[in-house]
Amino acid sequence: MSLLKKILGKLGVIKTDTVKFQNYLDKLNIPFRTHNSQIDALTPSLIKIGKNFISAPGSKIISHDSSLVSSHGILRFGKVTIGDHVFLGANSVILGESFIGDNCIIGAGAVVKGTFEANSVIVGNPAKKIMTVQELLSKTKNGTNFINIPEELLQKMEKAKLSFEDRGEIEFLVNEKIT
Repeated sequence: MSLLKKILGKLGVIKTDTVKFQNYLDKLNIPFRTHNSQIDALTPSLIKIGKNFISAPGSKIISHDSSLVSSHGILRFGKVTIGDHVFLGANSVILGESFIGDNCIIGAGAVVKGTFEANSVIVGNPAKKIMTVQELLSKTKNGTNFINIPEELLQKMEKAKLSFEDRGEIEFLVNEKIT
């Protein structure tokens, strides 16, 4: 299998390492963040991702469905559009034929297909909107388990450039809040 992967990689059919894949996605204007997430490598040109997109570990964005390939030779596909400032929770999946508006939060484990308006909190399998981001913010700010991240760290996060020291600063702020 690794020989086949090497051959296909040299032909450019598949991307065999993270740097090649990141460069490929950059050409398609897909921001790639290394959070152990997967972006469809078969039909990535069908995926559009907005600014300041954050994906948690294990999340996936898939624009095709191969379930009918082996039995009927049919590949189903659909566009995926993700707006600006969207968070994709751990182990969640966005399927083809999906539109996610700006400022949405997708909960861990959600399986998303369809159209979701801006400022939605989306959870479940199948995914559905359960509240607005504004409602979540008002609930969060009434609690004690939150911090405001300093502006300079937010700017680094937008560019996916957090250093270990930056991460340490965030952890310090969290621990300071707990004590």
